[in-house]
Amino acid sequence: MAGAAIGVPGGSYFPAGSAPMLAVQGDADHSNNPLNSLGLYIGDGGGPKYLLALPGASHEGPFMAAGPAADVVQQATIDFFGRYLKSGTTSQLLHDGSVPGIASIVAPLGQN
Repeated sequence: MAGAAIGVPGGSYFPAGSAPMLAVQGDADHSNNPLNSLGLYIGDGGGPKYLLALPGASHEGPFMAAGPAADVVQQATIDFFGRYLKSGTTSQLLHDGSVPGIASIVAPLGQN
C-alpha cells in the first residue's frame, strides 16, 4: 500500500540498515502493479525482507473482506511483528505465510 506513495518503479529505497520489510501483494491487483512490489522486494538490500504473494487477490480484498487470504495476511503480519518486535521466529512466519492455493511467502535463503 505504501509503494504508490514513493513512486515505484525506479529509485533506491533501502539503504544498509533499513528496517525489516513485509510486502503483501495480490496478483489480481489493478491499483498497484504486482511487479512494483516484486521490484521493491528485489531491490531491498538493507534489511530482512519478505514478500507475501496472494494468487487471485485484488488490491483491497485481503484487507477489507473476511476470508482465507485475509486470515493469512493477518497471521503473517502478526508473525512478522512478533519476529522483529518480540520473540517470534522466522520459521513461524514462513509456515503461516505458506498456504497452498491461498498464499506463498518468499524470503532470501539463510535469512533469520
